[in-house]
Parts: sequence; structure tokens; C-alpha cells
Amino acid sequence: MLTQAFLPLFRRQQRGHIVQISSHGGVKAFAGFGSYNAGKFALEGVSEALAAEVAPLGIRLTLVEPGPFRTNFAGSAFRQVAHRITDYDTTAGAFRERMAQVNGRQEGDPVKAALAIMQIARIENPSLRLPLGKIALQTISSQLASVQADLDNWRDLAESAVMD
Repeated sequence: MLTQAFLPLFRRQQRGHIVQISSHGGVKAFAGFGSYNAGKFALEGVSEALAAEVAPLGIRLTLVEPGPFRTNFAGSAFRQVAHRITDYDTTAGAFRERMAQVNGRQEGDPVKAALAIMQIARIENPSLRLPLGKIALQTISSQLASVQADLDNWRDLAESAVMD
């Protein structure tokens, strides 16, 4: 909604920079976090499309993809389901426990993140993505390697689905 409000101005002035706050969870999904991942995946997709649409108009877009930061995200803001299914204790349950363990000890510094976002906002040709934090870099890199392995391992089967 905020993006829609700014686009007419950016189009008129033939420049602007949209900064979308996504997550490393918008690139790789985590067990027990599917709803959050779905929202961030959607933001990534719509932002990629929007970036392509507005680039010829001089408008830039950057997706900020932070990993864990010392905010209240893993604390009181972290909502959990009322009914837990024990079958998921080793997957979603393990993730839930991990969130409780890291609360207050996340690697990311929100002030440094803000400074990094301000820095990329000033760049004439910024990247589409700005991962923030070592964990975000690791998560996204491992996801890219996983996707590449699937492409390599299943290329023949994928190509077999086309008409000759």
C-alpha cells in the first residue's frame, strides 16, 4: 500500500528507490514457519516483478533480507499456536524451541542494519537484494546451492517433458 502511494510521485520525477523489508525466510522456508515464509516469498515475487516494471522509469527497488536480529521478533512478538501436535515436535517444535533459545542473542544489530539500508538507499544502481547478517548469507547461499543441485540432478527428467 505504501509502495502504491509513492509510485505516482516516483513516476513523475522519473526516479525513486523502493526498499522492501523481506527476510532470509523469503528465500528459504523453515519448518514451523510456513505462514511467515509464504508472506515473505510473496513479497519477494511481487517485488521482483515490480523492479522489472519500474526500472525503465528510473525507479529502483531493493529487497532487504535480514537474518535474525535483536528485536522482539523471537520474544513476546513471536506468536505460537494454542494446540500443538506432538508429531511435529522434531520439526516445527524444534524450530519453536530454537526461537526461544536465541531471543536476545541474535547476531544482528538493528542500528547497523538501519545504517546498511540507508547506505544502499543512496546508491545510484543498488542491488535487487541486500541480505543482512552472516546467517542470512549462509541461509541464502545454501538455498541457492540446493536449487542448483536439483537442476543438475534432474535436468534429464525435466527436459524429457518437452515435445520433440
